[in-house]
Amino acid sequence: MKPAYIKIAEAMENDLISRKYACGVQLPDEKELMAAFQANRKDVRKAMAVLVNKGLIYPMQPNGYFPRPSAYDNCISLESYRGFSREFPNQKVEGIPLKLEVVKADEQLAEKFRIEPGEALYYLERLRKVDDEPYSLEYIWYSKELMGDLTEEIAKGSIYRYITRDLQLSIGFADRVLSADRLSSQEAEILNLKENDPAFCMQNTVFLSDGNVLEVSNVVHNYKKCKMTKLAGWN
Repeated sequence: MKPAYIKIAEAMENDLISRKYACGVQLPDEKELMAAFQANRKDVRKAMAVLVNKGLIYPMQPNGYFPRPSAYDNCISLESYRGFSREFPNQKVEGIPLKLEVVKADEQLAEKFRIEPGEALYYLERLRKVDDEPYSLEYIWYSKELMGDLTEEIAKGSIYRYITRDLQLSIGFADRVLSADRLSSQEAEILNLKENDPAFCMQNTVFLSDGNVLEVSNVVHNYKKCKMTKLAGWN
């Protein structure tokens, strides 16, 4: 069970990402938030502190809190793990499954998923396009036990919408490692680049809120298209 202040912070973060609150307009005050979330003052203040530390809002005394303006729309956020489609709300986003199959976990994957070698996983290779341009190539393993009946039709859309809305699973957190590499000939052809061109690579391990591992992935981004950002607070 998540603490109350985390639930408040997550709900507010979703509202901020979806632009529910306009920049320059004060956020609801403590009393309004306490009423909206049926929460006490301590939890509301802790939630706002979380959002300040994430760089999503800033305090302006004595007026309260305001959304932080961002000049980095259409970038991949390193601050939170919210799924690819939500990073580009005003653009055409496509998922093109290249391969979807059930595989057996080798020792390395079994260790990451904390399962026995040989247990079943989904393996998905998928091309992501933004405004009809190749943006990234995804190599993803999912827990078959947790993912239900993953189909190519689901893989064409937002898998995280399927996870949270249809499966009613709660994403907890993700470990992310960013590195640089060079494209193989196959990757270059898919991304409309040249062999040995540079690539941004993101390795992800995604956990549910109960600590179970849902996903292990390696995403290769088109270096000509990809931008990443992390909002920072002042500590």
